[in-house]
Amino acid sequence: MEHTMTVVQVEAQNIGNYAFYGCLDLTNVIVPDGVACIGTATFCVCTNLADVTVPGSVTNIGKNAFDGCLSLTNAVIANGVGGIGASAFCSCSSLTNATVPGSVASVGSDAFEYCTSLVNATIAKGVGNLGSYALWDFPSMTGVYFGGNAPSTIGATAIYTNNVTAYYLPGTTGWANSFAGAPTVLWNPIIQASGAAFGVNGNQFGFDITSPTNLTVVVEVCTNSFGPNWTPLQTLTLTNGTGYFSEPLPTNATSRYYGLGFP
Repeated sequence: MEHTMTVVQVEAQNIGNYAFYGCLDLTNVIVPDGVACIGTATFCVCTNLADVTVPGSVTNIGKNAFDGCLSLTNAVIANGVGGIGASAFCSCSSLTNATVPGSVASVGSDAFEYCTSLVNATIAKGVGNLGSYALWDFPSMTGVYFGGNAPSTIGATAIYTNNVTAYYLPGTTGWANSFAGAPTVLWNPIIQASGAAFGVNGNQFGFDITSPTNLTVVVEVCTNSFGPNWTPLQTLTLTNGTGYFSEPLPTNATSRYYGLGFP
């Protein structure tokens, strides 16, 4: 049975299994904070669904919850979500980036399988389980970025795609020369606060960024170092281990702090 709708706002504690299965004209879903569970195949094959935010109150995104949402380009999983079920985002072929927050204890098998447009995936500190084929068949993917220690439980071929690298941060543990079949690289770019490139040149402020290896970084800025709210400014590829960032001198700014983040 086909259903016709454009936007739906859910006002329930739980969204049941198959609740919106095959709603072909559904384009946007508003899941308010307070919803505890998204069931099995809840939004499966909603082929025109383009945007969804899963709030932190959700304890689990069910099996096949968004499977086959071919138009899904923006899926925000808020910190607080407890788990991502098997095949939850399988075959979301328009999804370009995936971020798994640290509150997620387990990423189920095939969770992001066949997301063929996926370029980067970020696995935050705290994720302990990465299921079999969780990140599988991404012809455009270049990197999986890990914010913490290596997940302690890894399914068979959890990362299975060509030319992908697993990046990890200094001070984290459990890493070897490869992880789940992907080569590993230490992600350690540095803002060079000395040298001719650092400082004001004309009406621009800039600096060099270096790394022992070629990395892709996001230059971020905030105006308060206490509880900062970082805003991305520019994505740079450090060709031959170096790159240069600059921006026009800001007006009416008393302070400005720069940092480097995952792409």
